[in-house]
Amino acid sequence: MPGEQSRKNWGFVRQQGRDPVEMPLVMEAHRLWRGLPRELGADIEWIQGGNLALAADDRRMARFEAWLPVAREFGLPTRLLRARDLGAVVPGLAGDWVGGMHTPGDGHADPEKTTDAFARAAVAYGASLHLECAVQGVSTRAGAVSGVVTEHGEIRTPTVVCAAGAWSARLARTLGLDLPQRWVRGTVARTTPAPAVSACAVWAPGVARASSWSSAGPCPASSHERTGASSASRDAIRSRCRS
Repeated sequence: MPGEQSRKNWGFVRQQGRDPVEMPLVMEAHRLWRGLPRELGADIEWIQGGNLALAADDRRMARFEAWLPVAREFGLPTRLLRARDLGAVVPGLAGDWVGGMHTPGDGHADPEKTTDAFARAAVAYGASLHLECAVQGVSTRAGAVSGVVTEHGEIRTPTVVCAAGAWSARLARTLGLDLPQRWVRGTVARTTPAPAVSACAVWAPGVARASSWSSAGPCPASSHERTGASSASRDAIRSRCRS
């Protein structure tokens, strides 16, 4: 928990662009997210500022257009934007974008603050946290789950919830299960406090950004970048988010 995937994800709470099979679960999760600050009694920097996916070519725009029927089916307000309309969502946005897809109801939160808030709430309700104790496998007895094997020994339990993120497939293999999974390596950077640009999270080929809020300044921006992003893409998406 202190330094693993829960604290290092990009923080997007996104309904946009999902597989139709995921949509009911994702939309229910989004409803829960809206109430999390109150339920957890913590500032998790939840910002329901929308999500804007950018397209650098017509092929990507066609993919956005092909997804719109999914949004309509599930009643999710989403619209296509042309290049001239992007600045109304993210003022000062630079780059040769041909357009984008905007879902105003999406949001984002700070992954570190959210993880800590969940941990505090779990302890308050009687959970025990075992830090620096990686789970290496799931043990069974007589065909049923009997515990988890950790780097410090076995913990006996009749029920295991797998929330291992990128390591879920590895744990599933200890039970003889094949969980298809693709790893995507990303680099995440946080800027110093900068002027507010937009509450909307933005993602594009090679780079993405989301804003956070802190007493240190009006709008410290978090810039989330996939490894291999070109300097041109980074400069365009950061246009007014420099420290």
